[in-house]
Amino acid sequence: MPFEIRTNMFLIICSDINDTLCEDCEELMKLILDRVGEHVFHQMAPKISAEVKQIKEDLAQKAGDSK
Repeated sequence: MPFEIRTNMFLIICSDINDTLCEDCEELMKLILDRVGEHVFHQMAPKISAEVKQIKEDLAQKAGDSK
């Protein structure tokens, strides 16, 4: 928002509104980051770990022929 809004009869100073909006945005960003972190570390980590383990096991196996 602008720093101030001028109307015919009033001058509205928007610093309090801007501060509140910034605080709300920071809280929303924190909430989103917490949810993304929870999703990645708790839900995706076991799947990623299992896939990496499978790739490692596949690479460790000896080749059956020259192909």
